[in-house]
Amino acid sequence: MEKLDLPYPKKIDIAVPANQECGNIQFTEMTPEEVKKAKKDFIFVDVRSQAEFDEGHIEGASLATLGNDLLQYLSKADPTKSYVFICRVGQRSSQALEIARGHSFKNSYNLKGGMTAWVKHQYPIVKSP
Repeated sequence: MEKLDLPYPKKIDIAVPANQECGNIQFTEMTPEEVKKAKKDFIFVDVRSQAEFDEGHIEGASLATLGNDLLQYLSKADPTKSYVFICRVGQRSSQALEIARGHSFKNSYNLKGGMTAWVKHQYPIVKSP
């Protein structure tokens, strides 16, 4: 194979670590039902905009908008505690989760379906004045 003089594979640095983790899948999402049942065990971090947060959020949630606000929040937070990241449908909170896990927040999760799913289940929300 070495004599073929092939170029370095473009995605080898991504593929090899992913294959090494095969079978060691980390649980990253919690359904609204799971979150509601275990609510007291988690710290809620809402990564939406201030306007979205004001329209309705889970009681006790902290606002740390995805980006610099989230990074500042994580720098002051305790990575040994349990967190659930929240957004509208789950996309931004998935990104926040990856960022948090990169900062050693191992016991962190994403609210599957975000606030859209939470509201669909008719779970309580708090609106800012």
